[in-house]
Amino acid sequence: MTKKTLKKAEAHYPEVTEIKEDLASLKGNVSDLARHAGQDTKAQAEVVKKGFFESLTQLKIFGKNQAHEVEDIVKEHPAKSVAAAFAAGLVTSVIFGRK
Repeated sequence: MTKKTLKKAEAHYPEVTEIKEDLASLKGNVSDLARHAGQDTKAQAEVVKKGFFESLTQLKIFGKNQAHEVEDIVKEHPAKSVAAAFAAGLVTSVIFGRK
């Protein structure tokens, strides 16, 4: 649409000016919304990242505790531990078809 045509439209239809103003306002609002959404997304990503690393730390601690517990059980019952390992290997062999 050319400027001349737009001027004619504004002269005949005063609503055109209101529509232009509304569109300009809408453009500003959309820009503000996009900026705020970006900031919110970054904040949420930081919260998720922090939670992930906290969970990872807890998982490492749990794994170390479980490894120490298994080690203690093996030291207390070495024969049972060897038998359990043999049985687990035999079951795994049967499941995966190794002969």
